[in-house]
Amino acid sequence: MGRSKWLLLLLIPMMFGFDTRNPFRTRGPFRAADFTVGGGSSTWLDTFGPCTAGTDCFCERVQGTGPLGTSDPIYNSDVYWCEDWDHDAFYATTPTDVDDAYGNNNWVSTSGAALGSGDRGGGSRWAQKYTDTTNGFTWKDGMPSTTCGSVITSVGGSGIGSGPREWDADDRWCANAYTPWIDIIGAESDYSAENGSVAPTIPGSGGYTILGDNLLAHRNPTNSVAGYHMETGGSFGGTKSQLGITSAIGYESNITASQILLDAWKHDEFKATNDSIANDGLYGFRQTNSPLNTFPIQGFIFGTGWNCSTAVAGATVSVGSASCAGGNFIWGATAGSGAGLYTWPTDFNLNELHCMQAYWDFRTITSVTAKVALDGEILFSISGLNMTGSYYDGATTEGVDSFRFDNYSNRVQYTANLAQSTRRFSDNLVMREGTPVSCSDIGFPSSYDVTF
Repeated sequence: MGRSKWLLLLLIPMMFGFDTRNPFRTRGPFRAADFTVGGGSSTWLDTFGPCTAGTDCFCERVQGTGPLGTSDPIYNSDVYWCEDWDHDAFYATTPTDVDDAYGNNNWVSTSGAALGSGDRGGGSRWAQKYTDTTNGFTWKDGMPSTTCGSVITSVGGSGIGSGPREWDADDRWCANAYTPWIDIIGAESDYSAENGSVAPTIPGSGGYTILGDNLLAHRNPTNSVAGYHMETGGSFGGTKSQLGITSAIGYESNITASQILLDAWKHDEFKATNDSIANDGLYGFRQTNSPLNTFPIQGFIFGTGWNCSTAVAGATVSVGSASCAGGNFIWGATAGSGAGLYTWPTDFNLNELHCMQAYWDFRTITSVTAKVALDGEILFSISGLNMTGSYYDGATTEGVDSFRFDNYSNRVQYTANLAQSTRRFSDNLVMREGTPVSCSDIGFPSSYDVTF
């Protein structure tokens, strides 16, 4: 390479500036997202790199409200739920992104809060957007115990809030001492701020560690069960007979050292049309009726109302495994090496984010189909599963109608505190009525795409 080209490379950082918190994220007239690098399928934007929430982040694009509208290559008319956590209200002290129906208020805002001036965080975007945030997750009387920081200038009101406590590298919300269950990652340094953990990169991105501006880390404190902390309520727009879900997933590099995997550990849960609560694991879990070496390609459905053993005996499992335990349906990958086989952690590099997808088709309740894939390989596939009489067997429509974030640790609840706090990561989580959105559409290499 000639001297003039080297000079140009040296000038680029000075011309456009690097975000000092994250050397892989640029600011200025050019963004990394302006170039088709990695696996994205767009013509002028990509799904990793900085974006502007409400304008050109992943969820705008996949729902057809981005700069290219419904002509965007990743637009999908069947998407019924999407979250990319890119809105700066999830990270900034003074948010400036679009002030929509959910607001653009920070984590401790009381603006528009349901409980009035003492409702700490009740005006936050999270509290305004999501329903059923459990009170084990929100501010309580006496939190914080003293005046702190420049954001919270007094305890104020009752101190009780409907807003959640969020862990922050700089403790801007004065919540770190009160076992927060979530942590928004907005800079590469946030990955290592608490435990010195390695920042996982996005394959094919040239070193990016965040898709868009932020991602969600579900945090498990050492001494808290960290239960459910959001439910979508009726935002699916009715029962959906097909669940096609795609997201980036990852785990903190200390996950084994934390000892959380020694017992059951809930992840996101789904609600059936006839059930009163979201409590089935259709996507990814740590559940102790499955071996550790197939984590997180494992899950369950409660057996209420249907005969699991008869259903499994009549179904065809072409990849992975299916069984019944205590009348409940247990599904997962099969451990091993080679096509269709999987072994944790050999096949799950903790230094990378991964693309996970699942497809559940309840349209014919006597013959349900399900498939789960990681990084472009189907690791569980079943067809002909008779779920007549189950909660998914609706009076008029079969399927799912909501889901919730959960991070419940059986180890803390029943055995012992964790050795270290730990986190699981989620980004560009999108659900559609049909087969899952492709991995390349959420920001991964096209080699991660698979036919469902």
